[in-house]
Amino acid sequence: SVVIRQGDDGDLFYIVEEGKLDVMVSTEGGHSQVVGVPYVSGSSFGELALMYGSPRAASIIAKTDCRLWFLDRTAFKGITGSYKQRRDEIILDTIRKVKIGDKVLGDVLRSSEIDAMALATQSDSFGKGDVICRQGEKGECIFWGARWPAVVSLSLLRDRRRLLHGRERHR
Repeated sequence: SVVIRQGDDGDLFYIVEEGKLDVMVSTEGGHSQVVGVPYVSGSSFGELALMYGSPRAASIIAKTDCRLWFLDRTAFKGITGSYKQRRDEIILDTIRKVKIGDKVLGDVLRSSEIDAMALATQSDSFGKGDVICRQGEKGECIFWGARWPAVVSLSLLRDRRRLLHGRERHR
């Protein structure tokens, strides 16, 4: 049975509790073909149409009996919005606590500067033993983590006088 039809408006986000569903895309010639991997227990689908207000990009067809959970657009936006807000709060709080030398960024930068840093923040993952930066290489970014202390590239340290000295925090 068809759960989502390609081209339809999206109003629900689905979570698969059990079953198997294929992703089908219609080609220009009117033929449909299976793309990607089937959705199975623990997978989810339908978020793109809700996030971007676009029509469904593919049809989702149940290949076995399925049990699906779903969220409507309002619930989905509420949950993802509160997640984003909490994520932003964590990033801002983390930036405020970063120490360079004996100074804390939250004490020397304006709120608008901290906000700008938060907007520019990107995430990356590193495995145990991965080299994040090497002494002697040009440093172009600052790293901090939720599970490990902040690491500042050495080339940024030479700029800390400009960043930290003679500046008061403006609110």
